[in-house]
Amino acid sequence: MMDGSGFGIIGMLFGLFITLLFVVGIIVLIIWIVKQFAPGGTSGTTSSSTGGSNALDILEERFAKGEISKEEYADMKKELRK
Repeated sequence: MMDGSGFGIIGMLFGLFITLLFVVGIIVLIIWIVKQFAPGGTSGTTSSSTGGSNALDILEERFAKGEISKEEYADMKKELRK
């Protein structure tokens, strides 16, 4: 059956590698699609490492942006700590 033509073991290994690469690519694509369309999935707009913001984080952000004064910041922080 082997008449000397073809690529032999190297061609077979290359074909196996390409096939595995294709299958892994399809799996990654499916996972990405599911994550994009799943309810509660990430849309790339999280504001902290836990995926959300609490009131103190928002207050600190507003103070850092200069939206509120130091006195307002202290009063609001005191109120939130209750």
